[in-house]
Amino acid sequence: MFSSNNKISVRQIQVLIFISGFASCFTVLPRFLANTGGNSGFIIIALTSIIVSLFVAFCLNAFEKSKKGNFKNIVESLFGKYFGNIIYFLMTIKILVSGGLMLRILCEVIRETTLFKTHISLTGGIIIILCLYSLKGGIEGFGRLGEIIFITAFIPILIIFAPAVTDTDYTNILPIIDIKNQNIVQGFIVSLCIFFGIENIFMEYSFVNKIKNVRSIVISILFLGICTSVVYFFTITRFGAETASSKLFPVIIMLDTVEIPGAFIERQFIFVIWAVIASAFVFINSSFIFGITFNKNKFFKIIYSIIIFTFCFIPSNITKTLEWFYSVNIFGGIVFGVLLPFILAIYCIIDRRKKH
Repeated sequence: MFSSNNKISVRQIQVLIFISGFASCFTVLPRFLANTGGNSGFIIIALTSIIVSLFVAFCLNAFEKSKKGNFKNIVESLFGKYFGNIIYFLMTIKILVSGGLMLRILCEVIRETTLFKTHISLTGGIIIILCLYSLKGGIEGFGRLGEIIFITAFIPILIIFAPAVTDTDYTNILPIIDIKNQNIVQGFIVSLCIFFGIENIFMEYSFVNKIKNVRSIVISILFLGICTSVVYFFTITRFGAETASSKLFPVIIMLDTVEIPGAFIERQFIFVIWAVIASAFVFINSSFIFGITFNKNKFFKIIYSIIIFTFCFIPSNITKTLEWFYSVNIFGGIVFGVLLPFILAIYCIIDRRKKH
């Protein structure tokens, strides 16, 4: 039904940004940020969301006014078709590698919580097939799937998360600002590059229908920042920064240990795992979508699947996977998520003024 429709609404891209961001929030961000930002991490996330929203608004406005087409076309316009394709290909590889590492993280979460004896090759293969199948309906079909995931995965999480407000030790967050013992600058870099995946926002915005609204994207980033800041805050108040940094998935553990009365809600871990699976599923799917913008040939889709599946297995264990995810997204995020879009935005502004 949607195979020929590769457009999504502003609401759908807002949902995809939110869900993809929470894939990192549930898995890697709290562990990394607790090591660098410590107790101040929730403030760092809030401030970073403001900076990112302003940066994205600046770039998207420049891209729109240039009228050069989608993000890939703007890259080719500045660097030429040959070098532009090379740069976009490198961006695609970075996104696909991130997707493969996120797939490994998801498989490890599933193996540690539900399918204890199932090898990650089987879980990973099934997830990749489901990702490819979900894109069969085109980008709009995936956007609508994201809306369904948002309703079914994150509304139950709100019910589970509410008791954490009272069932926690707020002294664990003290001192809130501890500059001497933490690397605040590195904390900002971690929050910027790993949490938001800025290059995905620019790419997905290219698929928004004719009624585009940069302000809505800004609101979605700020909302994502607020929600993640709150999640991080209560994770630290439950465990403390030092303990949170030593746990693989502190947010998942925190949500599982929240005490909620009632026979039905005692099975809360089902909702937690579903939210993790759903958000990671969207994150991995976004990797495929980015690859499709480089080349949507069926042969390349097989190549994308092989890359994701390969990097799901290369790390020897989950600790190595997290280290790889950290390195790939720190370096790749700075180069492709910050520097490149900023250069493209300046180019669009200069080129537009020359024409006038």
